[in-house]
Amino acid sequence: MTENIMKKILIIDDDPIVRSTYWDKYTAAGYSVDAASDGESGLRKVEEFRPDLIQLDLMIPKFNGVEIIKVLRSSVEWKSVPVVVLSSTYNSDMVRVAWDAGATKCLSKLDTTPNRIVDAVHHILSPLEVLPAGNQPQTGQGQTENDQEALISRGLEASQVGLRRSFVTRSGQLSAELDKMAKAFSNSPERTARILRLNAMARTVHGLAGHSGLAGFQRIAHLSGALEVLIKDMLADARNMTASCIGTVTQAVHCLCALMAEINVATLDECRQALVLAVDDDPVSLETLSMALEKTGLKAIRLDNPELALRVLAQNHFDLIMLDVDMPTIRGFEVCRVLRKLEMNRDTPIVFVTSMSDYENRKTSEAAGGNDMIAKPFLMMELAVKALIHIVKPATRVAEPLKLTA
Repeated sequence: MTENIMKKILIIDDDPIVRSTYWDKYTAAGYSVDAASDGESGLRKVEEFRPDLIQLDLMIPKFNGVEIIKVLRSSVEWKSVPVVVLSSTYNSDMVRVAWDAGATKCLSKLDTTPNRIVDAVHHILSPLEVLPAGNQPQTGQGQTENDQEALISRGLEASQVGLRRSFVTRSGQLSAELDKMAKAFSNSPERTARILRLNAMARTVHGLAGHSGLAGFQRIAHLSGALEVLIKDMLADARNMTASCIGTVTQAVHCLCALMAEINVATLDECRQALVLAVDDDPVSLETLSMALEKTGLKAIRLDNPELALRVLAQNHFDLIMLDVDMPTIRGFEVCRVLRKLEMNRDTPIVFVTSMSDYENRKTSEAAGGNDMIAKPFLMMELAVKALIHIVKPATRVAEPLKLTA
């Protein structure tokens, strides 16, 4: 490992927990490490520290990750320095731009464990040398040996055990902060105040996604990662600040708080495989529904015929149903009433897809049995977040079924 002493790694990430975790792991692996918390100081550190590799988060302040890559690739001196990007699985558009700008490797911070990221970096810097297991830092302090071994046997890394304890300790405070932010955001009557509060929420959700991903709490990491991108989309265009999006953000926060309330250090928090049925007579809308669900990694079956959908639902169980309201032969509300009598999907969550006017003018009459609704035209990330809420939510309900008017 003497070769690594001369190799330098610069971490550019605004999350202090992420910076600290990888600083310790790279140091233990024999690398010289420095870090920066934003793009501006990161570019300055490139000149001062002169790294052999840069680990870069895409969503950072004062020059985002893509802008940093473009600056580096336009420089004769730094055009070849390896840049390993860590990003949310749901930020696919920005990841694509990062690849085009010249990223060396792009990894998901929600699914890729710290050891795998360190291994990937080591392979880039020393492709013919295997990183010895003895150089992997063991940061599971605070657990008994049996507890740590049990967690490792279930697929966690030793370094994640300490991160889990830290996350569980902070989860109550994080939950209270998020809940307070969501209430202030949804109750803000003025656009300027709402934007300020949404910006504050974005920073907290960004940190939550990073820490929960490091600790291996996948449901929390995936929902907060998707929510982070939805918030970014809402802040990017005032037209995206719809009543539907505002409701989805608030609902996602409530779900995250419920998830954090049920975890402990030993919780094996994995995202389960799920099957979604999307029903819409409009082929364009159906394609958009499918693309949005694909962003979450969910497998979706698409049907444009409500009668056929009922036959399929009578024989097959689904984990979630996205159901258009305004279809010519049978309205979505009637489809819902019928399928609630079917054994296979009596309790399956149903999200109605409806017009903005129906969404905003809905009354408190008894619903046909739906659990939620989303307004057209919707952002793809809003639908992705909405789907995740119903897939990852705890066993206890995060919200009562909406009261809709058929």
